[in-house]
Amino acid sequence: MVTKGQQTWMITIVVHEHNHEISPTKSRLIRENRRLNLEVKRTFQINDETNVRLNNIFRSLVCDG
Repeated sequence: MVTKGQQTWMITIVVHEHNHEISPTKSRLIRENRRLNLEVKRTFQINDETNVRLNNIFRSLVCDG
């Protein structure tokens, strides 16, 4: 049961299928696709040791990808 304001809703059915196209360009947003490979981990490590700010590290990885 889900209560929203003064209304209570009962979920009676769940459909696990997508009702829309899945965009390959947005696959990076899916949690399972966020694992870092060794090259990216090494880039983080090197940049962290040289005090590069985290947002700049991410920006460089996005531009490289």
